[in-house]
Amino acid sequence: MYVRLAQFEGDPGSIDQMVAGIREQLERGETPPGLEGVQRVMVLIDRGSGKNTSLIFCATEDELRKADEALNQMTPEGGVSRTAVELLEVAIDKDTS
Repeated sequence: MYVRLAQFEGDPGSIDQMVAGIREQLERGETPPGLEGVQRVMVLIDRGSGKNTSLIFCATEDELRKADEALNQMTPEGGVSRTAVELLEVAIDKDTS
């Protein structure tokens, strides 16, 4: 499993709008070109600072690189700016419940 970790900063007042936009797109089942290999999406937010982190999971490194290329071409929504991007391999993913 591989993950793209992207960090963003923006207006704390626009966090809910940004989350709603992403949620709507995912619920509609829209898959932009290049993101067909994405298996899971997580968005972590800090309401106080306006910072957020998105985690995009893919089964293979090739699928992750394709997703990264597609996402790098997109402009972040909701008045946020991308501050960092990392491509990582998941070493441990254990549900302890």
